[in-house]
Amino acid sequence: MSHAHVFAERPLRIYWETTRSCDLACRHCRATAVPDADPNELTPADGLRLLEQLARFGAPLPHLVLTGGDALKRADLFELIAAAQGHGFQVSVAPSATPLLTADALRRLKAAGVDAISLSLDGSTAERHDFIRGIPGTYERTLVAARTAREVDLPFQVNTLVCAETIDDLPVILQQVRDMGAARWSLFFLVTVGRGSVLQPISPERAEELLTWLSTMAGPPRPGQLIITTTEAPHYRRVVAERRRAAHGPADAAQALGIKIYAIGVGTHGIAQLPRKDAFGRKVYVPMNVDIDDQALTQIAERTGGKYYRATNPEQLKEIYQEIEDRIEGVSEG
Repeated sequence: MSHAHVFAERPLRIYWETTRSCDLACRHCRATAVPDADPNELTPADGLRLLEQLARFGAPLPHLVLTGGDALKRADLFELIAAAQGHGFQVSVAPSATPLLTADALRRLKAAGVDAISLSLDGSTAERHDFIRGIPGTYERTLVAARTAREVDLPFQVNTLVCAETIDDLPVILQQVRDMGAARWSLFFLVTVGRGSVLQPISPERAEELLTWLSTMAGPPRPGQLIITTTEAPHYRRVVAERRRAAHGPADAAQALGIKIYAIGVGTHGIAQLPRKDAFGRKVYVPMNVDIDDQALTQIAERTGGKYYRATNPEQLKEIYQEIEDRIEGVSEG
């Protein structure tokens, strides 16, 4: 029997919203979660039967994500994790940043063999994040949870809401996500149902601008590289595909002519103050993440037999120019 994944036969991931119960009051919550469990919530026995049914998908089993509400509000969470693993599922958990998310809870999740957890960061400051989450203290609790997850070697992804209230903060949030040591940054575009109707979605133009920015960081996963994904933004695939086609065009032409391309990415890593015009036409400086598309430039250079260089200071740039000059002179003399 083939173990290749076929979408017509099984999903790649299963997200089970195990409970509606959550002690946060997030403004974008499509489930309109409340502290108490819904009376129609699956019982522990029902949950075990559901896992048995899901296991009938067969190999390769989808990745199972236990979410909510707050998955930690399920008294039988760890029994569900063990049962799912017994069926062969890889399991991840999506807890909420409440007092239930203690260091002990994170250690138990690690000991239970959970593949990863997700944390949410919707603002670069406590004021911005807690405004979205509805409860003071969730920003600091999220940062503490991230530090603890790193200490116990529990991989985590960071989820960030994309809406009119958060979009201008995304470059700074990205830098924080990297500093936190996250394995993945997942941007969730606002769905205006449930409590999400009180927030504003971004315009099509801002969406295109954002996805184009994200596409500069897209590429095959590499060790230590932050993986960036989107939810409720399927058009991101189109933006990435267009960018790759545009990048390969000049490279194909150069390759056909036997021209080698030597590309240089110049600039520091992290946050830089970049000039923008405000609504009154005045020049202002806003913090933006500096992201040179190393992946695309490397592909272009290697496609033509050239090389991609990265310079973060003037001395490195001088050395790179000298190396390229030496290469060109060597070819000319040959």
